[in-house]
Amino acid sequence: LKIAVGIATAGRRLILAETLLELARQTRLPEALFVCPAAAADFDASQAARLPFPVHVVEGSRGLTAQRNAILNAARDFDILMFFDDDFLAAPSYLAELEECFAAHPSVVAATGRVLADGIKGPGLELAAARAILAAFEPPKGVSRLVSRFTAYGCNMALRLAPIRAHGLRFDENLPLYGWAEDVDFCRQLAAYGLIVANPRMAGVHLGVKGGRTSGVRF
Repeated sequence: LKIAVGIATAGRRLILAETLLELARQTRLPEALFVCPAAAADFDASQAARLPFPVHVVEGSRGLTAQRNAILNAARDFDILMFFDDDFLAAPSYLAELEECFAAHPSVVAATGRVLADGIKGPGLELAAARAILAAFEPPKGVSRLVSRFTAYGCNMALRLAPIRAHGLRFDENLPLYGWAEDVDFCRQLAAYGLIVANPRMAGVHLGVKGGRTSGVRF
């Protein structure tokens, strides 16, 4: 399977750099990374040369749904598109587990992993704490059962691109405030064509950085 990683980012240049360092430690590297920054200053292009996979910078209108659509358009030659938030640190085995899951279960159209800690529920997590959590993680032994889900969690959401291409699915750019709940909306479109699951072997930490987009209080 050809796997691309897509990251829509806004106002988190330094955090994104740390996220990409973790992505470079994957035991199964992606075929490509697509980054869609809301502004040119949001991505350090010099970092691309240090990453062990091709990096493509995608232009799109500011806003999470618009930026994710721009990535969808650019990643048309891939089988799987793995959307990570710009503050999600993936365990080194994440993409290897993702490939095994989608290869073994062709009816799965979307999958989300196990969030070992989620800073979105509080003030956010420090990088050192997040990396300590990742270092302590061990994938479950033996065969792990996939769990049916109503939606994938947008901070780590893997999509099978064939049904998305076949049915012209896109994120709704009319959703308010940069696209709150865009993961739920998109997954319910996609659910007509296959299974949405959680895989406990795919794991990571969501920092829950508060800067960069609109306030949840306003939402």
